[in-house]
Amino acid sequence: FASARLAEAGDSQGALDVLRQAMRIEEVSGGATQAFNAASRRVWIALGGPPEELPPFQGPREIVGPYSKEIRLLEHVLTTATPGDPESVFAAVEEFGEGKLPGTRHWLKVAGGPKAAVLQDALEAAPLGGVVVEV
Repeated sequence: FASARLAEAGDSQGALDVLRQAMRIEEVSGGATQAFNAASRRVWIALGGPPEELPPFQGPREIVGPYSKEIRLLEHVLTTATPGDPESVFAAVEEFGEGKLPGTRHWLKVAGGPKAAVLQDALEAAPLGGVVVEV
């Protein structure tokens, strides 16, 4: 997520260049590297990257390796939730835990009750176009 770090540091052009590099790697590998994903697309759009340069969306992919569950969850939320709508984010997380993980030997702890209220307050207080990640 070098592009996100560059963007946070105010280097939008540098972040877009890193994303362009990831797109080229993805193109050469035939999509095998997972270098450009749903999170990359959101960063690209947030930085004002030209839409015509975006590769066609390939949909969810099999992700393996460290943090694969978390990356799959992030991709699911980014592709199914409505930006700026905390309820749709919560629904996407619950849908992922209930529909995507059974039978995979993975589990997902979804916060409810008081913690859910804290998370909702954080999401509602986030700037438009901002990102909140709770790990």
